[in-house]
Amino acid sequence: MLEFCTTELNNLTRDDRLKIHNFIYENRESTLYHTLEWNEAIKSFTRLQDKILLAYDKSEIVGYFIYFEYPKYFFFKTTNSAIIETPYGGPIARDNDEIILKSLILYHEKVSKSLMYYVN
Repeated sequence: MLEFCTTELNNLTRDDRLKIHNFIYENRESTLYHTLEWNEAIKSFTRLQDKILLAYDKSEIVGYFIYFEYPKYFFFKTTNSAIIETPYGGPIARDNDEIILKSLILYHEKVSKSLMYYVN
């Protein structure tokens, strides 16, 4: 059974950072755009609000998705996982597990409460 957690870059403990770092660097589907360092640079440059979604199975990270929230445009709140509109970023999961990926996307829909979003 998957459990989910939502956090932000500024709220990560040293232990959280290490676990996420290891998950990203051991995942064959990850790119530079998944790294905490890249997303901290994006956050610093754009001043957008970041959100990190983590999926756990028995206290082990099995899924990760970081995205940014854009200011509301008219009535719409939007989110995006890659600021530069690249095909990179988006959710990643252990062994590219489709169930975990789908669960992360559905969890994103639930917590982001945005009418429009772009998942790479």
